[in-house]
Amino acid sequence: YLFQDPDKPISTTFSALNYRYDRVAQLLATKEKFTADDFKKFQSDTHSLRTDMVLGRIGHLLSDQGIEGELKKWDMFATLDSKPAAFFKILHRHLARNIL
Repeated sequence: YLFQDPDKPISTTFSALNYRYDRVAQLLATKEKFTADDFKKFQSDTHSLRTDMVLGRIGHLLSDQGIEGELKKWDMFATLDSKPAAFFKILHRHLARNIL
């Protein structure tokens, strides 16, 4: 369900799609036995498979300079202090508005 107000970010009930599920499956495939600490790390994992997918398709269109260059070199972890993560969120919102 999509609510689109030009003055507000896009809100959707399907925003995560399968990305989070796929990331957890990826983490679970790393070994056979897990500890409680492993599961704590899974819960706080910030790696963005959505970013992998989007930048895999449009990354070649980005400049190597400035924030676009930082985005191309980004490790795809959406940590609180990540400037590329913030830029990607804005880029993704604008892409969604223009495509949907």
